[in-house]
Amino acid sequence: MTHQISTSTPESIPEPASGQPPSSQHLGAWLAFFSLVGWISFWTLIFQYGTLFVAWMGDISKMGVEQVTVLAVALFLIPTAGIPLLLAWWLIRWPRLRALLMTLLWALLISTILLLPRLFVPPFASYVPPTLRILFGLILAALLLINAQRRGYLGQCHLGALGLAGVIGFIFLMPWLMDGALGSPWDVFIDALQAFTLALLMAALAALLMPALAQTSPSGRHNLFLGGLTLSTAGLLIGGSWGQMDYQGLLLAILPGIGFPLALFGMNQRRYPLGAALLLGWLATLGPLAFTDPIELNLYSIMTQESAKWAMVATGWNLAWGSLLTILLLLLAEKLLRPRLVLAWAAGSGALLIVAALVYFLVGQPGFYGDDFFVVMKDQADLSQAQTIQDVDERRAWVYRTLVEQAETSQADLIAWLEARHIPYTRHYLTNGIEVHASAPRRWQIAQRADVARILYSPELRPVPQLAPMEPGTQSAPTGPTWGLEMMEVPRVWDELGVRGAGIVVGQSDSGVDASHPALADGYRGAIMGSDDYNWLDPWFGKPQPYDLNGHGTHTLGTVLGNQDIGVAPDATWFACANLVRAFGSPAYYLTCMEFMLAPWPQQGDAFRDGRPDLAADVSTNSWGCPPRIEGCDQEVLYPAVQALRAAGIFFVAAAGNEGPACNSEQTPPGNYSNTILTVGALNPQGELAIFSSRGPETLSPDGARGPDLIAPGVDVLSAWPGGQWATNSGTSMATPHVAGVVALMWSANPALRGQVEATERILLETAQPYPGAPDPCGDPDERPHPSYGYGIINAYEAVKKAMAYTGP
Repeated sequence: MTHQISTSTPESIPEPASGQPPSSQHLGAWLAFFSLVGWISFWTLIFQYGTLFVAWMGDISKMGVEQVTVLAVALFLIPTAGIPLLLAWWLIRWPRLRALLMTLLWALLISTILLLPRLFVPPFASYVPPTLRILFGLILAALLLINAQRRGYLGQCHLGALGLAGVIGFIFLMPWLMDGALGSPWDVFIDALQAFTLALLMAALAALLMPALAQTSPSGRHNLFLGGLTLSTAGLLIGGSWGQMDYQGLLLAILPGIGFPLALFGMNQRRYPLGAALLLGWLATLGPLAFTDPIELNLYSIMTQESAKWAMVATGWNLAWGSLLTILLLLLAEKLLRPRLVLAWAAGSGALLIVAALVYFLVGQPGFYGDDFFVVMKDQADLSQAQTIQDVDERRAWVYRTLVEQAETSQADLIAWLEARHIPYTRHYLTNGIEVHASAPRRWQIAQRADVARILYSPELRPVPQLAPMEPGTQSAPTGPTWGLEMMEVPRVWDELGVRGAGIVVGQSDSGVDASHPALADGYRGAIMGSDDYNWLDPWFGKPQPYDLNGHGTHTLGTVLGNQDIGVAPDATWFACANLVRAFGSPAYYLTCMEFMLAPWPQQGDAFRDGRPDLAADVSTNSWGCPPRIEGCDQEVLYPAVQALRAAGIFFVAAAGNEGPACNSEQTPPGNYSNTILTVGALNPQGELAIFSSRGPETLSPDGARGPDLIAPGVDVLSAWPGGQWATNSGTSMATPHVAGVVALMWSANPALRGQVEATERILLETAQPYPGAPDPCGDPDERPHPSYGYGIINAYEAVKKAMAYTGP
């Protein structure tokens, strides 16, 4: 049986005749309480948001301390807030104020315990942290509810309160339905449990606090104000600890917004309506938990206006609604709880449920979009015989056949297991592995297999309402060779040596390419062959023709071979694969494009059956990296792939990364494999190492690399931009294509050098010009290679001239 909400004060709960402190003590006690609330709120934001922001910064720049250590600093909130709270609770004997202080102490204890997963579980162990938080939260909520039950504070759910909770909660949920997207069914289950646990914690705190306030004062407004303020502060504490580097950034803004509604339900009730509080808390927290991917809540995503941008938009609406709601409740609390509104609130809640469903299915992104996982097989192909095959085209064909046969043999049992359970998958051979499209329970099963080496997270980005608009190109077309070409003496190669890259094929793995750009159109191999098959691959959306939504790929490819004085090797041809259409990739996307570089296949074809190594790239330019926490790569997963490309005679050039100037900042694959591939740092027009360029000497590389091999122009580089435009960009991404273009010139100048990766590297390093800039503290100035700038600055003229004299190994 349901009951209406009563605004009358129960006669059995009169204001106590004693226990009230003298007026001077009364004023001092309240001043102390409000000061404590401000103190706790301030330091919660400093410690929780501060450590979160610094840890986020670790995603885009190398820090001197580990991120888990940064996050652990939030534990300093315990003495900072706990000591004053305990002191106040010990000194103040007034029951009304002690109830408020006890609620804050409980919230601080909950926050402390919920912080513990940060110290023992790495941020990328995706399901372990939320499972621990759910377990800890349910135990703590049970303790609170047992305490409330013993005091007789728990009551039945009121129809009016339930309806009002639904109205308020659905308004909190609505922007997430529009802007967010669900994960896999397993993700949704875990997220719903997280939301329930958070709701139960907040409801349990309210159930312990509000009846205690009602017993000490008949004033519902006073109880609402004090209870709402206290519960909002508790929400700030708990929200800031619910996560590692993900959800707390949202919950810190949302949980305080439900403090006053929770107080409203019990502002003059001897028994708290727990059901209404649970419904409100669950709806309010379900949005950020279920409709966002915690891995995507990082500074990269915010800056690139990806998923995190839309999460922040929805959070902003929630923050605005929570603030407006607080004001409305303080002004209209008694009117909102009038008995005659019971049916109106119930009907409104039902109507909003229907509206929410329509918004989700008609405006939002309905469906499940869970992450995948990448299974690395134990058996990896032995390609040592490749070096005995002199003809590079025959060598590439042998490498391709060997890799495919090894993968097919070693993957057969696992594929049969997957197919028997109707689990979709995607095979890979360059690194022998399988991307499995299933949830965590299947991952745990597969991990037990004897033929599996390890399993990696492989993110599948959730859809967003719209992708970030591409910035327009703001520069004019070049009037002469760019400063980077001049510094490397590329015009001398063209004019004096007559070499412009003819006969060499460059493979681009990046965000895509605007193939119609006047600087790139003539060099597209698909236009020459009359087909995009074997020349363009989009593993993201399957678009049949080249495109570039980001501009990064068009810009970097323009530096390799664009005409109109922007490209190093303007007569080379190119084909491309889109491995980074949105802000983040995955091991599977990166491997797909690397396989396309070795043996391109038609767009509707099979990489294992239809690959053509005779159409392989000679030079592969790669201005990207795969950060382990965000994109799922460990230090090993791409290593067999780059070894295979090297064995096939494909020159793989990669960016060192933009995490400098910290030492030991070159730690992102594949750019830290500089003993296996050629890794490039960035130089500015003044001849100085770019401040952002990643450095060694500790790189975590499996091949023992200690830093970039070379540095090349990478600051304010002018190049092509989608739509026939021009733009300047900076980064090791801009330095890398300069080196790829020089390799194309070298192989064009002397076909005998084509496919001879080691000999080409030797020439590049021997002809590099000494670095003339200020000494860098990451290594000894006389060290060669130096951990920050390797062998020095690439010189195209000297490299090509020496390449022309090459006669063989």
